Amino acid sequence: MTIPDHVSRNFATLGRAAQSGNLGMIECADPATGEIHFLLCAVAATGSGIPRIVFAELLGSNPFDRLLPVVDMPGSRR
Repeated sequence: MTIPDHVSRNFATLGRAAQSGNLGMIECADPATGEIHFLLCAVAATGSGIPRIVFAELLGSNPFDRLLPVVDMPGSRR
């Protein structure tokens, strides 16, 4: 399986944020349903605020209940 460049770069950035203590979580609400979601992000305090780069949503359930790994998909050649 080939990992796309943008995914590799984001993963490396996430690792650097974790190593430097600049990893955080944001609690957000879906405006349509009010459902709460938690987002994993890199944070950097500046004089004008706290910029956040969102990397992932932390799931409250088993992702494999609704997602199938590509290698397990019927007809997959990976």
